[in-house]
Amino acid sequence: MGLNSPNLKNRVPICLILFLLQMPLQGQDIRFQAGDSLNPGNGFVEVRGLRTEQLSKWQEQNSDWKTVLKVFPKELRLEKKDSIQPMLGMYTLEGSLLCFRPRFSFREGLEYVVELAESGNNAPLSVSFTVPQASRQTSVFVEALYPDTGRVPANLLKLYLHFSGPVGLGNIYEHIHLLDENGVEVEKPFLELEPALWDKQHRRLTLWFDPGRIKTDLQPNLAKGAPLLPGRCYKLLVSENLRDAFAQPLAHGFEKNFCCFEADRSKPDPADWQVFSPQAQTLDALTVRFPEVMDKTGLENGISVLDAHDQPVAGKVLIARAATQWDFFPEAPWEAGDYQLLLYSRMEDLAGNNLIRLFDTPLQGGAAQMPAQEAFVVRFRVVHKK
Repeated sequence: MGLNSPNLKNRVPICLILFLLQMPLQGQDIRFQAGDSLNPGNGFVEVRGLRTEQLSKWQEQNSDWKTVLKVFPKELRLEKKDSIQPMLGMYTLEGSLLCFRPRFSFREGLEYVVELAESGNNAPLSVSFTVPQASRQTSVFVEALYPDTGRVPANLLKLYLHFSGPVGLGNIYEHIHLLDENGVEVEKPFLELEPALWDKQHRRLTLWFDPGRIKTDLQPNLAKGAPLLPGRCYKLLVSENLRDAFAQPLAHGFEKNFCCFEADRSKPDPADWQVFSPQAQTLDALTVRFPEVMDKTGLENGISVLDAHDQPVAGKVLIARAATQWDFFPEAPWEAGDYQLLLYSRMEDLAGNNLIRLFDTPLQGGAAQMPAQEAFVVRFRVVHKK
């Protein structure tokens, strides 16, 4: 089996090296080398001093190095014995140095076992190691909450928590609380999904208010009432005990106050939106303003700009004025001519009402009965300055 040599000469000199076992067996030893001080799990296992004849024999008899060097989480290896597969990763050989780097980083604080095949029928050499915890000070905190307005409809559907860095797994809901104006905690206001709704970077968390309590005439609404009430004020608290991706508590907690007005039972209407066209041969923004606060995430992905040939115009979107304004900045200067905005019908306001359906309207016969229209078109023209 052909092997590529690892770039061992370029190892980070400040790497934390943990020598777990020095085996005086024919000059061999097995080591775990951790990553840098902030990410010790980003390391690898290496076997030094392998005999040339043993390496040659292994290469002749085995089509895959994982039959020679196997790495397992120790607890799972003991529990499942031979039914567990070894960790996937890349094997490299340089001289008599055999290395294994896992496809996904080792987990800090977790114990692993390395098994190295021996000659004949001898049992494999077995070595255990625990990945050290990083000595780090967390800098992760809640940097924003959307909607970021102080007034929201009583049937508010979603909140978006944005963190300054990645947040870990686990039960996040026990660290997030909603208090009313008297300091009394609202009982289970959010839909507690498992896993929670994170973006790919684990930096944006979507909190859904329980739809069953928002929609009128449903049993959760009749039994417990809506989580938010018009005319009342609330405080969202995020405890510093919520853990980041490295199991460290947040740098500090977070709180946000807001008040509720009457429930919003009307659909957004593009006819009520204001479109401000830019001038030709400029990089000025195309601006759309809304008479109400819109769902920020929906705005970021719900509007496209097309030219007179129905081709997308490249540019960057910014959401402004507490999600009551959408700005589009082109990559190249505007050409004079006709354009159109393509508005996707599932763009929502804060209550989950989209362009074709109220959130509180039951679907008759299921999702297949949704209106066929998937997008709306708003036309505008770019002209030269007079």
